Amino acid sequence: MPKERVLSPLERRAVDEYLVDLKAKPALMRAGYSIGTNSKSVFAKPHIKAAIEKAMRERAERTQLDADWVVKELQRLYNKSMEERPIMGLRGSVSGWKNDGSTAHRCLETLAKHFGMLTTKVEIDDKRPDTTPMRKYTPEEARAMLVQMEADEVAAAADGPPVEDA
Repeated sequence: MPKERVLSPLERRAVDEYLVDLKAKPALMRAGYSIGTNSKSVFAKPHIKAAIEKAMRERAERTQLDADWVVKELQRLYNKSMEERPIMGLRGSVSGWKNDGSTAHRCLETLAKHFGMLTTKVEIDDKRPDTTPMRKYTPEEARAMLVQMEADEVAAAADGPPVEDA
């Protein structure tokens, strides 16, 4: 089993600072790295990655916080925010009811993101080879194609709308 590499004092500070807000660049600045330091190259080092993972596991065990706890608390907060509360009128009478819709919305949005229901990226996985040869057209060829497309549109319009068979 290979010996675990020891972090330098600067790397240890970077790991500790990263755990504050999970933001790489500010963590390096707070730890004392120079402004031009590439955060990806620092945090990609295997021994630093391992130290961060270990610290995060220890923190999760110590605080007893995990994804299940967060989901349960978001559910509780959502339910609480959707409870109707009275709107009191001038003389102590109830003039209406309200709930905290913005908090409920934020809880649902956070839960949906956690479960991958809201995507911000669309991945297109088209592994088919492109069999259409691309070629450049001369200006004359392009004009001729345009004239032909316009003629086809005029002819289609003159025929009228398509008739459906009964």
